[in-house]
Amino acid sequence: MTQITLSDITIAVEPIEQSTGGTRTDRHAREHAAVGRILDKLLGPGMTVGHYPDGAPFIEGRDDLYISISHSATHAAVALGPDPMTGIDTETSRDQLERIKTRYLSAAELGRFTTRRELLTAWCIKEAAYKSARISGLDLRDGITIDADTPTVTAGPHTLHYTDLPSTPVSYTQLPAPATRQA
Repeated sequence: MTQITLSDITIAVEPIEQSTGGTRTDRHAREHAAVGRILDKLLGPGMTVGHYPDGAPFIEGRDDLYISISHSATHAAVALGPDPMTGIDTETSRDQLERIKTRYLSAAELGRFTTRRELLTAWCIKEAAYKSARISGLDLRDGITIDADTPTVTAGPHTLHYTDLPSTPVSYTQLPAPATRQA
């Protein structure tokens, strides 16, 4: 497990055990196990993740701590912090991000994010911001805007600060981007 602390947010990344074949249920179980290993290491054994009606996760019995969870093809990432607007996203670079870029980038952002790595960065920032804002139906393209000059993103009425973490275990294919409320 790789662990990083940014101010009051702890971010942990754990490999997902790989399998040859298997079903979607099998993959989900391996992702769940990776998150369980992270929580065991960070908080001790016995922590259970529940989900609010909107799908956002929470740690049962820990009202003082907020959690965001993400999975890529190879890793699970968890962000833990005291702010309910804690969000994280991790993704493996893939061709699909180029094909669907008009679905998640505004016209102005299309000119700024052009390389495969930049598209991956933009996707992760917007996904982390979406999770942070917890506004059902918020559109990634028009409802979430990445500022061109500062590491901030606007998600609906919220302005959030994001951090690019390229030095994770698979730095060229994974980019967690936690978003926390701007101070």
